[in-house]
Amino acid sequence: MTRTTTPAHAGGRVRIGAAGAGLLAAMLLLGWAVHDDVPGIDAAVRHAASGTAHTAFGHLAMLWLGVFNPRLPQIGLVLMVLWTAWAALRGRRDLALLLGRTTLVMAACAAEVQFKYLFRRELPIHLPPGMHRYAYPSGHTTAVAAFAIPLVILTARLAHRHWRTAAVLAAAIVTVTATCLVALGAHYFTDVVGATLGTTGVALLTAALLDLLPAKPRAA
Repeated sequence: MTRTTTPAHAGGRVRIGAAGAGLLAAMLLLGWAVHDDVPGIDAAVRHAASGTAHTAFGHLAMLWLGVFNPRLPQIGLVLMVLWTAWAALRGRRDLALLLGRTTLVMAACAAEVQFKYLFRRELPIHLPPGMHRYAYPSGHTTAVAAFAIPLVILTARLAHRHWRTAAVLAAAIVTVTATCLVALGAHYFTDVVGATLGTTGVALLTAALLDLLPAKPRAA
């Protein structure tokens, strides 16, 4: 059995790639709109969340962010490289190639955080003098999404019937992480929205370019 590319599959790649490019463009446009401003929605959400850090939810949010932290992509990349090497050593060439391409998607998603230095939006919290950790897109949200979304793509290839479950779990993890960051006042609402748009866009665009979209196998 071999995987054959059909016109429908090629068209799907183009559509997914275009969707990814559109999401990435939306992130860039939003960043341009808010990089030197605090729009009404950010001010309203920040006001509504004021005081949350000292509640029970605030303590739970801190615990959540300690587990789902910005180091996740680094851990994920190390594990993916080790898994890829294991597959190659075992002679499982197709699996090794799949894992290698998924590793590239994860790396590309994690790199999306570098757009911080394009927009240089100040964080809503005060940092010691000399520290310049920029807000948009949210690095924490980007890191969690960069870890979770490539795993959804990998699930779609290795266990296709479970990809929807994986997608729901990934969306839930990213949403809770973003909510915790905003509730604690660590980021503006648009910071986490931009990070989600950009990371999803990079993931879809890179997956389409690397032909990671699932296709039904056909007889050779």
